[in-house]
Amino acid sequence: MDESPLTLDAYQQLAIRTAGEFQREPEKRLLIWSVAWAGEVGEFCAMAARSVTPRSPEEERLQEAARVTGLFGEFLNKLKKQIGHGHAISDQELADQLEAAAEAMQTLAAQLRAEVPDTKKPPVQEDQGPVNDRPVNDDALLDEMGDGLWYPAAIAWLKGWRLSEPARRNVEKLRRRYPDGFSQERSINRTV
Repeated sequence: MDESPLTLDAYQQLAIRTAGEFQREPEKRLLIWSVAWAGEVGEFCAMAARSVTPRSPEEERLQEAARVTGLFGEFLNKLKKQIGHGHAISDQELADQLEAAAEAMQTLAAQLRAEVPDTKKPPVQEDQGPVNDRPVNDDALLDEMGDGLWYPAAIAWLKGWRLSEPARRNVEKLRRRYPDGFSQERSINRTV
């Protein structure tokens, strides 16, 4: 195996092999991948929450928020698999997962309200219309992607890893999972 550092551009070229036929429906893929990204972050949060022993009420709150994020991340990943990969995941299963996340979120919200009973509701913001009626701002999208990339870079540094390490491991996993590029059959019946 090549041990030279993997650049982010090289990672992108290797990873995109498993993207499926995204060229046909780029707008749909943008939504699917956005949901998938949030789902992966959610699952990472849940894993991080399980690996930390809270030492203060603030850390307990962070841990519970990470658990909520993880439950929501599981919902997002199931939704991505249902819509983006063609997995046979029922709407009932999706609803059950979403309800579990909502219940955890309501519990956390009740804990926060109990700690500060005098909270006022935030002011209602003016309706900006349906999301689909707003123009896409590619500059803002690039900024948000940069924000999203900052955290993996910081976490890798914290753990003493090069940022190329998770990229390399992901490429290796995807090569095993999809040796000839994305396959719906291999996605549904995957062993890796």
